[in-house]
Amino acid sequence: MASKQQIKRLEELANSRESPSTGWCPLGTRKFLKKIVRKTPSDGVIVEVGTWQGKATAVMALVCLGKKRKIYTIDPYRDYETPSGPMASKAIYGAYTFEDAHKGFNRTFKGVKEVELLHCTSEEAAREWDHGWIDFLFLDGDLRAGMVRLDLELWVPKIKKGGIASGHDWDRDSVQEAVKGWLVGKDHKLKIDKEANVWWFRV
Repeated sequence: MASKQQIKRLEELANSRESPSTGWCPLGTRKFLKKIVRKTPSDGVIVEVGTWQGKATAVMALVCLGKKRKIYTIDPYRDYETPSGPMASKAIYGAYTFEDAHKGFNRTFKGVKEVELLHCTSEEAAREWDHGWIDFLFLDGDLRAGMVRLDLELWVPKIKKGGIASGHDWDRDSVQEAVKGWLVGKDHKLKIDKEANVWWFRV
């Protein structure tokens, strides 16, 4: 069982103000994540693509404490280019970088056995997984249309029948383009939680 100190660290991050140094997981998204994670099996497997400080991870971890559920969160902690410039560079976040975020994550989640960081790209992590292992997938990484679509191609086949695929930032045109395009010709029914800015469908 997590110690009081570990739980306090998770609660502080999960409920922190939105900022580069703590991450972005607004109230609506936190409610969505809690609701879905509570409905996963007590020994369920959760995969999150895109970690940053681990704010969303902390929200989910607090639901998983004391259960056999496991959260695997994936982030290479590397800068990457976007149409508006480099992501997570000093040009965007001042002095706050991916290296800082990685250190912050390690401080917060030290000793939290329900969470494992896969420090690699989404593509590298996906190679290690068989089909039909995941109960809940949450995509919140690279928001370029091609990368969102790649994450769907990589990870949805690894979700159990009846499991859920979801992602953040539905208000981004690139995310809508990728998700809608990937779903063409498939039976999955897309649902949108506007309060949480989240899209999701059941596999």
